Amino acid sequence: AQKKFFDAIRVYRKIVDGCPGSDLVDDAQMAVAECYQELSALAKQLREVYLPEREREAIEVWEHAGGKGLPDPKELLERAVTEFSKLVEEFIGSDLRDDAMERIVKCYRDAGDVKGEMMASLRFLAEFPTSDRADRVAKAVQEMLKESGGPICIKPRCLVKAFEPIIWAGPANDLYDDALYYAACGRLALGHFDQARAYLRKLAKGWSDSPLRAYAQFLLARTEEISGKPEEAARNYKLLAEAFPHSGLADGAQVALQGESIDVNRYGSYPHFREAIERVKPFGADITRAGPIVVVMPVVYSPFLRSYNLPNLLESAAEEVAKAFGLEAPDRLMAMAVDPLEEEPKVGSLMVVPGKVAKVEPPLFEEAFKPLAMLYAKERTPDLLAVAMPSFPEAFSEFAATYLRYNLVREVRELIGSPQAERAAAPFNLVRRKRDEARRALHEAVRKGVGLGQMDATAGCGLLFALIERAGGYKENALNWEAVLKLMEVARKVPEEFYKGKGEEVALAALAACIGEDIGTDGAKFLRDLGLKVDPKLVESIRQSLFTQRASG
Repeated sequence: AQKKFFDAIRVYRKIVDGCPGSDLVDDAQMAVAECYQELSALAKQLREVYLPEREREAIEVWEHAGGKGLPDPKELLERAVTEFSKLVEEFIGSDLRDDAMERIVKCYRDAGDVKGEMMASLRFLAEFPTSDRADRVAKAVQEMLKESGGPICIKPRCLVKAFEPIIWAGPANDLYDDALYYAACGRLALGHFDQARAYLRKLAKGWSDSPLRAYAQFLLARTEEISGKPEEAARNYKLLAEAFPHSGLADGAQVALQGESIDVNRYGSYPHFREAIERVKPFGADITRAGPIVVVMPVVYSPFLRSYNLPNLLESAAEEVAKAFGLEAPDRLMAMAVDPLEEEPKVGSLMVVPGKVAKVEPPLFEEAFKPLAMLYAKERTPDLLAVAMPSFPEAFSEFAATYLRYNLVREVRELIGSPQAERAAAPFNLVRRKRDEARRALHEAVRKGVGLGQMDATAGCGLLFALIERAGGYKENALNWEAVLKLMEVARKVPEEFYKGKGEEVALAALAACIGEDIGTDGAKFLRDLGLKVDPKLVESIRQSLFTQRASG
């Protein structure tokens, strides 16, 4: 079969190269591309059948057919894309061009290149809006946008290049609203405010029920605000509050109307803020203040995250976490950047939230709560916990993210009552899922003989869940972290001479003594029930010494 395709390519190539005036030349070009597409499928089958045990035989089969070396299905798909593209770009009068363009989309899909598939699909819709294939391609793009939480590439020039041609093709396209929004975001990020305004106005005044209309109205107001046009900004914020009262953005509009929006210039000398700006700047940065946290996020994500009240949730989370570590309130100004290029939360000079926070609806709030909890845990974890359980800061941040996601977002739902707030509230099965995952990790670590001093964050999180369960803080539709907070409070009071430099066994025994005081039970038995090795006599000795010291003090 492979040999037939290679032979066919040679024949069709002669027609393309030797008969440029023939009516069949575009058909021949299409056939060349289709042959490479079929060869890719055959190469994939060949690899599945022969590799890895019969690699030499696979090479011989392929070379006998006319190929060279071991076939690479991806390279053959790339060759097919090249040949289909030649038909699209060079055979302008051919009625096969839309078919070839759709084949390019399929090649990217078969190669697992989601970005390439989306960009090719958008190009199809821009170049062939009236094709009978357009509805099928548009539906596929809508599914991709839904699954990926928006465009794969959100760099401004990428957005403009991908979506403006769809606007030019006219409003009959099913992706017209999406195109207006994403092209406007791209233009805003590039500083092309006039063009962005034109797109945003067109979208905001449209008749569809798309949530992007409210986002467009918000960005219109925000653009005027950034441009130093307070009267225009106020007018657009007022329109936002009146026209889209249930968008999740109306309360923010009221705040802006009261003149309480962030003054970016106030933070210009704050180094972490500047670092956050530099991280997000390539995607177009929008800035807001959430209590003690300055949040910098890509303009394309900003309306969505604001509509789900993320800034207010971060402010409440900062207060909760500060109290967890013995502070009355957050003790500093902090910077947070939502970075589309990051896969996991990070904490360094600033808090970094991965772009996936905005990739699903409702947002993954825990991805924003995790670095906030980590920031405090790394600095303020009691020494005893840090010695006995070095992964405690990471374990606490995992647990805290789940706790805050469930409790804080539920409170906001009850307070606001908007459709977004209703959707945002986490069902308890999300808590249960995290608890089960963490407890399994703890069980597996203990089974392998891993001590508390070597446990990873997820297993450590399992220990914290076990602690609150023993204290009665984990029940159906209820998650209370008081036992964890009290453990930190008790551990904070243990003098370091009881455990510092005395080895893991003593630190674990001191921790067991704290657990006993925390939840009013035998701490050594609690840890032993989990499978951890702890000396009850050593625990009792430390407990008595602590009691004696406190009594004498």
